[in-house]
Amino acid sequence: MIWVLSATCLLLSVIAIFQYRWRKQELEKYGHELSSQFSEKKTELTAQITERDLLLNTIPEGFFLFDNEGEILYANQPAHSLLGHRAVIGSSVHQALLHPDLITLSRSCLEHKKTQQEHFLYHSNASPLQSAHQSHYSTLAFHCSSGPVENTDKNYFIIKDLSSQHHTDQIKKDFVANASHELRTPLSIIQGYLETIEDDNLVQTDAAMCQKFLEIIGKHTKRITIIIEEMLLLSRIEASEESPHMNKASFSLQNCVQEVLERLDSMITDETDIQIKLHHRELKIQGDALYWDQIFFNLIENALKQNKNGPLQVTISSKITPEGLFQIEVTDTGVGIPSKDLTYLFNRFYRVEKHHSQEETKGTGLGLAIVKHAVEVHGGTITASSSLGEYTTFTISLPREIID
Repeated sequence: MIWVLSATCLLLSVIAIFQYRWRKQELEKYGHELSSQFSEKKTELTAQITERDLLLNTIPEGFFLFDNEGEILYANQPAHSLLGHRAVIGSSVHQALLHPDLITLSRSCLEHKKTQQEHFLYHSNASPLQSAHQSHYSTLAFHCSSGPVENTDKNYFIIKDLSSQHHTDQIKKDFVANASHELRTPLSIIQGYLETIEDDNLVQTDAAMCQKFLEIIGKHTKRITIIIEEMLLLSRIEASEESPHMNKASFSLQNCVQEVLERLDSMITDETDIQIKLHHRELKIQGDALYWDQIFFNLIENALKQNKNGPLQVTISSKITPEGLFQIEVTDTGVGIPSKDLTYLFNRFYRVEKHHSQEETKGTGLGLAIVKHAVEVHGGTITASSSLGEYTTFTISLPREIID
């Protein structure tokens, strides 16, 4: 009896051991399956987060996600850039945005639970938001919107940098305003002289005075034609910047300068010394010859027009810089340009000398703007330096590859 009981106990123990091992194996198997599923879900979630980040980081707008308490849960890379790369995740949206304008917008979203939009303009030196255009434009523009995310307890805040668009729109407005003014002035002069001729019957009573008035009218009619032609040329060059379409060909720089000097021969006096000092006489470059004709014509004509009295030396030279750039310089030994004007020289309709008599045909103020854009179309830059009573130098820097 005792033997049977012992055998039974032994058998039960063996069965219990096998059950334990089987259950352990099942639990381990189940644990591995759970671990594998968790790892798969984790990998899937990580891929989704990576995909989300890639998607949201490719959009140019700054994007924030914050909860109903105002805590920032997510911010894409453009958002970090706009905020100067400060750590904002986990902080209050009000602490992150800092500026009262932006804080008011986000608070309005939280209070009213509906989308709010505003357009903000800031001086570049006092902007709460950073912009890629900060060093280029004096005014920065941003469009901001904030609102709830449907069917969630989350809210968004989007910041769009419109500084470049604002700058372009302002240029267009200024261009239209300035063009209207520049055209209105000679038209008013022409109208005034015509009315005088007609009212006083000068054709019959004073033929000499009538002839003088007609010459003045002819000058200002020519001025209107020049303004329109230069505006059309500037528009063409600007269109080439956005969608490059130049008549590129290899041409001699020496011949180009010589042809310009022939056209300006009537302005060159016995006291004018023109020197061409190209680093290679047979120098040829790849580019649009029409644009280069305009570049040299405007730069040399400016030197001649601004220095009519006394001896003058104008030098057109070229060189290869230690940095490997191809540089062209046009230098004159004339009256110079005040330092306060150098910053604005290449602006449309800007003129250093603004005092002219009605009988004098003044420049359009478009010449150097045309030069700047024509140089930029060829991948270069232009700068000006001057010392009053000593010299003025325009320096054009271009990629060395432009040399043929």
